[in-house]
Amino acid sequence: MSCGLCCDGGLFELVELNEEDQQRLAAHGLVASEKLQHPCPHFIAPACSIYRIRPFRCSDYTCRVLEGMLQGELEPGAAHGLVEQALAMRKLVQDALPGDVTADRLARDLLSESAENRAPARLLALARFAAFRIFVERHFLGPKSRWMTRKSA
Repeated sequence: MSCGLCCDGGLFELVELNEEDQQRLAAHGLVASEKLQHPCPHFIAPACSIYRIRPFRCSDYTCRVLEGMLQGELEPGAAHGLVEQALAMRKLVQDALPGDVTADRLARDLLSESAENRAPARLLALARFAAFRIFVERHFLGPKSRWMTRKSA
C-alpha cells in the first residue's frame, strides 16, 4: 500500500534528519540539511525515488492504516477505502483554496490570528482542511505523530 500521504505533505510538514541520514544522503550527491520539507522532493507518485537510502524516520514510520492492515485488524478493502477518502478530502481542500494559497500556507495561517484568515473566500477551505486533518489524525497518525502540535494549533 503506497498512498504517499506521509511523503507528499498530507500527514507531515517535514522530516527531521539525523546525522547519519545527512551523511548517507550527501554521499549520494543529495542536499542533506537537518530537515526535509514536505512535500518531499524525492517522492515521485506513487513511490520514493530514494527508497533504499531514505531517512530513518521514513523507514521507521508506519501509519495506523497500514499497521492495522498488517496486523489483520483492518481488511485491505477498508484500508484502501480510508486512503481513498483521505485523498478525496484533500482534493476538496485544494479545490476550495483561493488564488495562490496552498494547503501548507492555509495550515500555517491557522496559527495566526489575522483577519485575512477569516475572510469568506477562505472559510470553505478552512472547514474542509479542519475535517481533513481530524480524519488523518484519527485514522493515519499515531498518538505521538502530529503535523501541528495540539498546543500550537
